[in-house]
Amino acid sequence: MKKGKEPLGAIPTPEKIVKLMVNLSLDFINDILNQPLGSGSISILDNSVGDGRFLFEILKQKNNIRESDLINFKLILHGLDINNESINLCESKKRKLATSKDIEISFKTGNALIGYIKPPKTMKNYYTEEKLTRYFFDDLNINQPDINLVKNAFHWFYEWSAPNTKEGYDICIGNPPFGISFTSEEKNIYRRIFEGVDPEIESYLLFVERSIHLLREGGALIFLIPNNFTTNFRYQAFRDLLLNQLNINKIIMLDDNVFPSVSVETCIVMGYKKTDAEKGLSHIIEFSKYSVEGGFSQIKMNDQRMIMDQKFRYILPDLATEITEILEIMETGALFLKDIASITRGIELGFKSTFTNETPSTQESVPVIAGRNISKFSIKGDRRYIEFDSNRKSIFKDKSMYMKPKLLLRRIGRELISVYDPTMLFCVCDVYIITFKPQWSHFNLKHLEIILNSSLLTFYLNHKFQTVKKIFPKIPISYLKQLPIKLPFSALEEQEIAEMKIEREICLGNEEITQMDAFILDHYNLSKSQRHIIDTFKQSI
Repeated sequence: MKKGKEPLGAIPTPEKIVKLMVNLSLDFINDILNQPLGSGSISILDNSVGDGRFLFEILKQKNNIRESDLINFKLILHGLDINNESINLCESKKRKLATSKDIEISFKTGNALIGYIKPPKTMKNYYTEEKLTRYFFDDLNINQPDINLVKNAFHWFYEWSAPNTKEGYDICIGNPPFGISFTSEEKNIYRRIFEGVDPEIESYLLFVERSIHLLREGGALIFLIPNNFTTNFRYQAFRDLLLNQLNINKIIMLDDNVFPSVSVETCIVMGYKKTDAEKGLSHIIEFSKYSVEGGFSQIKMNDQRMIMDQKFRYILPDLATEITEILEIMETGALFLKDIASITRGIELGFKSTFTNETPSTQESVPVIAGRNISKFSIKGDRRYIEFDSNRKSIFKDKSMYMKPKLLLRRIGRELISVYDPTMLFCVCDVYIITFKPQWSHFNLKHLEIILNSSLLTFYLNHKFQTVKKIFPKIPISYLKQLPIKLPFSALEEQEIAEMKIEREICLGNEEITQMDAFILDHYNLSKSQRHIIDTFKQSI
């Protein structure tokens, strides 16, 4: 996997995963060779090539294609990367290869995201690289673009002419960078160029979209990317693009140990660029899991047409329709938490930092807790003390926010765990503080506590959003803000809550938690079959 914040941005793709993806590409190549095309070329692109391991593996595996099938075909391999050091490494490897005249392998330096794919229709046929780049930025109304963007602009038809004979590449393969920190100018440019951008401009989405546009109709996309695109609410525009442009053939969820040093859940996506005739047709997506040790497992299916008909177009197997219906029911008539409540983190220090003590040290010392102290509906464990410094607002924040009734919610974990605090406790930064905004102060914080602690809201958190952190997973505040809250409760429901007699000095047992879960399922009007889905999910937490 690649991280844009590092100089070369490269965390090598494991050899077994490279071979798996290349084998998928070879299956597609053999499909091409079995078609009555006569002669021509098979062109393959990696537009974030790194050390070239995908393209060089294709050369190694070329023997798996019958030589007789390749007699009339030329194999064209193109690799692009913005890092010149990566291209130099690829060129060094290339010089050590003994390639024949039926193989073209070329590496170039450039920005895969900036530049023309095809000649601009409004420009005359006389092209130079400088003129194309100037015209490109003029098209976007960018008068004085950053010099690095100008220097690295890459015009595909001008640099590599071979794929143009087929209106695009046969295969785009690779592991694009994610998490690149773009400048505000770059973000502005990418918003104008790309259709499937998200508000934060996630880089791997751009590389996938660019690759789709570089493919010919019927060409194959085989990419290793984070799997959070399947359900993250920010990525709906990208899902729309993906579902409309590709017949997705396979989504292979990779074992967590594929990248031991990276806390990101990943998958392999393989699809074929649709022809105009295919855009309204049904297509089956195969979902599976893969581990290096055990191979493939849990193969499931879903109809791409059915996914496209859903409101949010979550790309999920089997239960996609039912899950989407549950999420839609939860959102209907609900307020988002961000609309009714203020959410902030506690003191920006650790629980065991040198600023905290086991006992009060001065009159300014205040009791402080951490996420570890919070369980559903109760606070447990020893508290520490900290000398509150009102002058250091960037660390300690506004003292008044601690000095009133509030909800405290754990920041670490995949499950929502919250407690009502009427005792004016302070907390460190692994705890969120939730209070109603003034116009909603007539709502009851204890009622919100019951909603947030329900397995239904945790179900929503895990299915609406894909948490990318695997080790010490954190619940982003942006996810909390999007939780659908249905308040107030009816008089009958309030009576039922009173009868539950929630004791805050002890940890509640499974029976009490189950009772409150059932209460919230009633409150959100879920059917019996939908409750079964929530119960099944609850057992997996």
